[in-house]
Amino acid sequence: MSKNPLLKVNNISKSYHASGVKVLDGLSFQLNRGESLAILGYSGEGKTTLLNLIAGLLDADAGEIWLGDDKILGPADKLVPGHEEIRLVFQHYGLDPNLSVEQNLMHRMLGFKPEVKKKRTHKLLKWCLLDHLAGKRVELLSGGEKQRLALARAVADFPSLLLLDEPFSSIDLPLRMRFKQGLKAMAASDGFAMIMVTHDYQDAFYLADKLLIIKNGKIIRTGSPEEIYLDPQIEDVALLLGARNILPTNGKAEKVWIKEELIQLKARGKGWQGAIVDKIFLGDFFEYIVENEQKDQLIVRSKDRDYAIGRKVSLEWREDATATLN
Repeated sequence: MSKNPLLKVNNISKSYHASGVKVLDGLSFQLNRGESLAILGYSGEGKTTLLNLIAGLLDADAGEIWLGDDKILGPADKLVPGHEEIRLVFQHYGLDPNLSVEQNLMHRMLGFKPEVKKKRTHKLLKWCLLDHLAGKRVELLSGGEKQRLALARAVADFPSLLLLDEPFSSIDLPLRMRFKQGLKAMAASDGFAMIMVTHDYQDAFYLADKLLIIKNGKIIRTGSPEEIYLDPQIEDVALLLGARNILPTNGKAEKVWIKEELIQLKARGKGWQGAIVDKIFLGDFFEYIVENEQKDQLIVRSKDRDYAIGRKVSLEWREDATATLN
């Protein structure tokens, strides 16, 4: 762990007093400069609340948050909430509808020299794939275009920390990977740290150096994406990472997650026996749902299109295709 982390979240708790529900309960973690963190959890687990606390837009009930040597103050202690080196991209975008795309970016860089502002705006417009719409008024943009612009605007003046709440939810799939590649490159070149709240584990895997998984207001698992995927330890963690093949073990409280991409589908064999109950075409492969006599089901991917519903098959996998869950 770094001796001088950019961000320190120390024992943060937050309740909504109207309901009495404690949404965050003693959370602590650190983030270094240039690192990216993805926060995963089910709806209602306080992920967005945590972003608002870090941004200084909410007051914590207990604990402290530090950006470098600055303690993050909430609205109770600061007349204008927020911190000049932190940018939170809201789900409602926070753009000026009366300005053009280009003007929204330039407005964020009021203190910049004209030549720096022009060069930075050109770079950001290319990154957010809106250079062809530079003069268009924001109110005429689609939801995805507004989301891309909001992200570009947030990094325009070189923040130290970027906070993202479901940052790709409105962006069309054909553009999403290009945009994520641009964000990753921008973070590397500018050196800002990122915290991203997402329901999409694939976005988290692509962008994050480490994952933080929350349940019932507490951190239940943290580590690198690869580390957690290979050994999730907890069933809820596996489910958040897309696990579908979770089976009970013989007479034990533990369960086992079998990675569907590592299962082999065979017409005959000594493996897990069952019959195909459904077949789904997904482009370059099929998903087969196989059910055994105990009504347990497993999903397997295969490029073989010749298996019909009702056919008896065998499923086989190596030991490293499984993860034990508590």
